[in-house]
Amino acid sequence: MKYLRHLRYVVRHKWFVFLAACRLGIPWLGVIHDWTKFLPSEVGPYSNFTRTKPATDAEKAAFNIGWLHHQRRNKHHWQWWCLLNSDGAQDVLAMPDRYLREMVADWRGAGRAQGKPDTLAWYLEHRDEMTLHPDTREVVEDLLGVPFEEPKPEGDGDNVCCPGLEIVLCHDTEEHKHFICPDGPMPDNDWVRCFCMAEWGECEYFKR
Repeated sequence: MKYLRHLRYVVRHKWFVFLAACRLGIPWLGVIHDWTKFLPSEVGPYSNFTRTKPATDAEKAAFNIGWLHHQRRNKHHWQWWCLLNSDGAQDVLAMPDRYLREMVADWRGAGRAQGKPDTLAWYLEHRDEMTLHPDTREVVEDLLGVPFEEPKPEGDGDNVCCPGLEIVLCHDTEEHKHFICPDGPMPDNDWVRCFCMAEWGECEYFKR
């Protein structure tokens, strides 16, 4: 029964992956996706580990071996492209376009099969856990529609606007910092034109 339950999920997952793969222009990879999950070396460990009752240490160890086999047999997993060198260093290789598209299709298919179709939210939650080549990450995030984030100013109170500006105390609150131009007039109570560094370095103009 546990094997049938596992295979039923795999077929459901493969169907949703195929639909996503077709939309991404890689239908054949959608057809052959995860074919190794039908091999005994993966069926057994996966079936035992995904049962409703807690897995034993032996079942967890067997699953880890099956999962490692799966990663090394399927190039749509980003782990396949991480090369561990004998000195302990790791080289991260760029994924070919067809495989990174299959990876995205895999995420979308898994989400739909598990009733969690928001792939973007899942990726943003797990993004820092993935070791991806910068070129791969750029394409993946473009496919997923990851919003562009403006870079934040570095440091606390760094001069990000003009190299000639100097920091002075704010005229109204001690917590705020302002930049003024040393070659210009000093701010007074009638007119204060300065860059407020209170809100992540955003430039704002203040009047009395």
